[in-house]
Amino acid sequence: MADESIIEKLDQLAGVTEAYTEISETKNSLRWTRMTAEERAAYKRVQELTSEIDAEFKPQIAALNDREAVLRSQIQKGVKEATHSIKGSSLMGVYVPPKQSVILERFLGYAADKPELAQFLKTGDASVTIRANPPSKKADL
Repeated sequence: MADESIIEKLDQLAGVTEAYTEISETKNSLRWTRMTAEERAAYKRVQELTSEIDAEFKPQIAALNDREAVLRSQIQKGVKEATHSIKGSSLMGVYVPPKQSVILERFLGYAADKPELAQFLKTGDASVTIRANPPSKKADL
């Protein structure tokens, strides 16, 4: 997967995250604006209203969660294939190479002239984390 394609998916994922935040804020605001003073005092009624609002937004949140899962999977696959971190406009896919220990390095040195030992070597998978890009630091003038 090309870096540009991964950058595009990182940007799409940032949009999904923003949309989820907006929906959550709207939902929380509606919880209070739709209630009267008497309803605020009646805990049972508050729970009913909350459940209604949650149900109202459930399909949108489910769709966002599905889209987020697909984008995360595609980004992780693409970054692993690229074998380097890739920055989007607000998110980045951070490539973490497979780990090897000092003991493994010593084993590899020993096993270099003993190919029959290669069957005992197992390397873990690389991993990818998705995180926000840090704000760029501007030099003080």
